[in-house]
Amino acid sequence: EETVRHLAWTDKTGYAGEVKTSEVMLPQGLYPVANSLKEGAKYGYVSHILRLDIALLYENAMDFSEGLAAVKKGGKWGYINEKGVTVIPFELDSCSVADAMGADCAFEFRNGLAPVCKNGKFGIINKNGETVVDFIFMSIIQNNFCFLIENYRFL
Repeated sequence: EETVRHLAWTDKTGYAGEVKTSEVMLPQGLYPVANSLKEGAKYGYVSHILRLDIALLYENAMDFSEGLAAVKKGGKWGYINEKGVTVIPFELDSCSVADAMGADCAFEFRNGLAPVCKNGKFGIINKNGETVVDFIFMSIIQNNFCFLIENYRFL
């Protein structure tokens, strides 16, 4: 029976230890994992059979949505596709307003768009990395739609 040793999941449960593929039934897809639960861990992605499909190259990694996942490398965020190819370069300060609350995380793409931060201002990009809404906002809160916040006023 195949065993993956010392696999650290990046979900809220923080599971680490020996994992047998027969013990974990995951739907097809890619899942972010880390090589440690400690600071400085490297992140990559495993498949539903717990095979490492995208190497442990990143400082942080988020779930895939619409075929892309936000990953952090060299202190900057970018997006990769399901083959691990960088499709939006690592030039984003943050991919989430949650950074202001002390969490290092990223927004997912919804309907082909994602809010991100560049040079301290938030805007919205499409899946090609093109700016759809200019980087002029102090914050963006994503729910089923986006709230744009400028000078402490909701727009």
